[in-house]
Amino acid sequence: MTLRKNEDKSLSLNFREKYTSDTYFSISFASEGTIIMIELVVALYFEEKPLTIIEEPARSMHPSLISRAMDMLKEASEKKQIIVTTHNSEVVKYADLEDLLFIFRDKEGFSTISKPGEKEGVKTFLKNEIGIEELYIQNLLEV
Repeated sequence: MTLRKNEDKSLSLNFREKYTSDTYFSISFASEGTIIMIELVVALYFEEKPLTIIEEPARSMHPSLISRAMDMLKEASEKKQIIVTTHNSEVVKYADLEDLLFIFRDKEGFSTISKPGEKEGVKTFLKNEIGIEELYIQNLLEV
């Protein structure tokens, strides 16, 4: 990757694919998933704020990169607090159970926070090797 300052003082980010060793492309030609991964790296490793909130980090990301992104989130969380929102079961799959909070609406329409790691029913399902992502998909974590 290269970062170049243009005559109008704007910045241009260019990247090179491993398949084309001498050709750089404008970041505007990158996929949305690639751009999101770059944004994630910047937010996690170059922002020096004590709290980082990331909404839907896995959107448009290739499924094989989600575990890497989650590893980056866990690593960065050792130095600062990170809050992630998601509807993606793969993100839930790679999260630690004790770190999960679910926000859902109760029967009256009020937002309620649930900690699935504190629920005996969830622990029983997990002992029976039903993955947390499957419990999430089946909507069994908020009960």
